[in-house]
Amino acid sequence: MAEQEQVQVGFAARVIKFRGWLNRMPPWSSLKALGDNRVLKSSYVWVAIVPLVARVLSDLPKEVRVSLGSHEIALKLGLPFSWTIFFFAAVAASAANLVYMLACPAMVKRYKTYADFRDEGRGPDELKTFFIEMLFRYNRSLSDFDAVNVAAHFVRTYCTGPTGAAAQRKGAAQKRWEAIVCVQHAEVREDRLPDAFWYVRNQADRLAPFWRALCLMLFSVAFIWSFIVLLQNICSVLEVVFPVMTPFCSVIRGV
Repeated sequence: MAEQEQVQVGFAARVIKFRGWLNRMPPWSSLKALGDNRVLKSSYVWVAIVPLVARVLSDLPKEVRVSLGSHEIALKLGLPFSWTIFFFAAVAASAANLVYMLACPAMVKRYKTYADFRDEGRGPDELKTFFIEMLFRYNRSLSDFDAVNVAAHFVRTYCTGPTGAAAQRKGAAQKRWEAIVCVQHAEVREDRLPDAFWYVRNQADRLAPFWRALCLMLFSVAFIWSFIVLLQNICSVLEVVFPVMTPFCSVIRGV
């Protein structure tokens, strides 16, 4: 019995440690710059094009000799980088973008600043809608206890109406719903709307830590493989300009 309890305690400690590691992942606002990058957004196109182009080039000879008067020039038709690495870099970037689009809270994805929020004609009612959606949708990364505390602080600090105390009177299974009801019946004060916006956005910024970690990992893989492709292109030029670097470049191009 004692051994079983030790195993359970050890497992619980590892789970807590893993969750702590996930919570240290960059927030969605840091990943937003990658998710909104135009080059990375075009990765879906490359996933479709690369196999087709690779297939076409595979049927061509690797070298073509062209005669210019008394001279003969060898033209290499092969590309200076690995199609395989380029393809999987595009796949990783596409997967990362897909995770970002599906898992990133709308509040972070759509509004970088409060000015963006107001420029769309949004106001207190829309902010409450975003906040309630956050409380309802992200129930795995925001526990019932945390949801009640976050909602109570929001209502108490930025709204007029219920203080959120009613949300703390019943059991854990009902707390989240009572917190949502408190927010629904509260009115966001116009003079506190900018602060309320940043409070909701900052809370949303730290949601879904597992998906943030996965998104970061996929973007990192895409950048590493893209960097290898870039090195292979540079090495192709260096081999021509500095033949002494051919052994080093051969290693890079063989990756």
